Amino acid sequence: MPSLRRVKVNVKKKKLVEVTSQNDEYKDLLIIQPSQWINVGWFILPLAVGVIYAPLGGIALVYTLYKYFEVFTWKYTFRLKGIEERKGVFNVLQEEVQYFRIKSIMVEEPFLMRLVGLSIVHIISSERFKPNLSLYGIRNGEELKNKINTAANEWRNKLGIRDYDLYGM
Repeated sequence: MPSLRRVKVNVKKKKLVEVTSQNDEYKDLLIIQPSQWINVGWFILPLAVGVIYAPLGGIALVYTLYKYFEVFTWKYTFRLKGIEERKGVFNVLQEEVQYFRIKSIMVEEPFLMRLVGLSIVHIISSERFKPNLSLYGIRNGEELKNKINTAANEWRNKLGIRDYDLYGM
């Protein structure tokens, strides 16, 4: 059992935030993966090319397998403090956006994705290294958008953060 401790952290406006465990902020609340439907074009390509020229179809099949594993290893992990994107087959890229830095969320449902019930959730944040995060091939995108928006507002309120955008300066 992890050791429990209470830490009080002073934040702006004299609000207190309590952390009850060392591992709370790294606890996985939800893990989702993009759907393999985003690769449907790559799955058809080796068949179409293989009919025309078989050796080229074999090369297309190898690349299709790579695309399959690329989506298979792509994960979005929702944690207590933020969203982590981890993707890559050979080279792994791991990026995180904290909830209180999220500025705007948009759900896009392209026609072909909409036919199979998928969407793309675009998140704009004030993160320096990851200002835009797009969650591709997600089911129930509108519901996920509402949950992320709620978490972002709760964290901003909990930390006493107000966000101001200055344009034209």
